[in-house]
Amino acid sequence: ILQVLNDIQAENGAYFMARQDINREIRNKKAFVEDIAQDIPDGYTPEKWEKFDLSEAYKKINAAKETNSRIQRAKIFKDSYNGKIRGYEAEKEIAISAEKDAISNEREGLLKGIERMKAQIKANEDKLAGLDSKLADKVKIAESEYKEKVAALDSDIKVADEYIDKTPIDTADMEAEATQAEQMKKHLNEYRRMVEMQSEIEKLTDKSETLTAKIELARELPGVILQTAKIPVEGLTVKNGIPLIDLGNGPLR
Repeated sequence: ILQVLNDIQAENGAYFMARQDINREIRNKKAFVEDIAQDIPDGYTPEKWEKFDLSEAYKKINAAKETNSRIQRAKIFKDSYNGKIRGYEAEKEIAISAEKDAISNEREGLLKGIERMKAQIKANEDKLAGLDSKLADKVKIAESEYKEKVAALDSDIKVADEYIDKTPIDTADMEAEATQAEQMKKHLNEYRRMVEMQSEIEKLTDKSETLTAKIELARELPGVILQTAKIPVEGLTVKNGIPLIDLGNGPLR
């Protein structure tokens, strides 16, 4: 029995060596857990970031940016609307003025021709009578072109009016949240590894403590046995779990 107990508590015994291996593995795993924990932010909540939908967050951000872009373009377009209207009016007036000048010049030439060419008075008078109609047609064309341009511009301005009074969406918080979520998700795998390794450390610690208890018991039992059992060998003692015999003529062996 003493030999068995000695084998259990011996530093080169299976129990002692097994405990050393387990304690070494515990230290290594604790060091690895500490390395992982250094990269994980304080107050890290894996459940929140694991469920966070990055795709939906960026979809909202893109939608908000598109709306903001439409608002900006609408304001720019609205600012240029009146200028374009004035440009169209100027084009119309120039066209009408040019036609009036042309007609006026043509009328003057014809009137002079009447004086010079009495024979062509009838033809020239007929042509003169049609000038007002010609001018009216030109005016109608100019007016029609103007109305078409204004109608097209009004159609475009309706689209701009849908966004002109809207307040731009502030995407700063959404972008910050999405960026934070993206960073936090990077820690999920390492966090799970750390939790798993901590569980392994707890199990290894239990095994180490069990072995330590057995080794300590193996060191204590020989003394208990010698105190309670009848020992046929005189001078038998136990020191640090090792049985020794006092031969009376030298050190214990």
